Amino acid sequence: MCIPLLALYRRLTAPLSRSIRTRALCITLFLSLLPLFSLGGYAYLVARSATLQVEVQGIRTHAEDLARALDDYLTEQRRFVTLIARHPILRSFSAAPPEGRSNLRSPALADLANFLKTNPSYEAAYLLDPRGQVILSTDETPDPHAASRPYFLRALAGETYASEPSLPGSE
Repeated sequence: MCIPLLALYRRLTAPLSRSIRTRALCITLFLSLLPLFSLGGYAYLVARSATLQVEVQGIRTHAEDLARALDDYLTEQRRFVTLIARHPILRSFSAAPPEGRSNLRSPALADLANFLKTNPSYEAAYLLDPRGQVILSTDETPDPHAASRPYFLRALAGETYASEPSLPGSE
């Protein structure tokens, strides 16, 4: 079995090794196909680079659109919070002495609950006094350390505070 294969190999390669004409033909074929393969490789690299640039531009455009949408969302949320903070019932409730708040408690709590209903991004709403004590809350267990939290300290200084985004239950 090995001998017929060897003989076949010798028959196929013998003309190549003996004929200058065959060698010249192979070299000519190789040299004529070389520019074609080179051009194909170059075209592939150019196409890949162009595709990458288009993808990068698409990602950049998407990121800019997302940043604009987030800015719009934050602006809208600040507007909602400002509106609820200026609400007359909540202002009356917070300005009233503790003994005078009982008749304002239900409408003020209803306003906070309505705010949460229309703004599902928030889990709870608190109304704090200037010392950071919770005077009204939609949460059964309000933050006992609100006076030391950045949101309270910044609000007390007259600044706007936006916490880092988080998913519910990820704390």
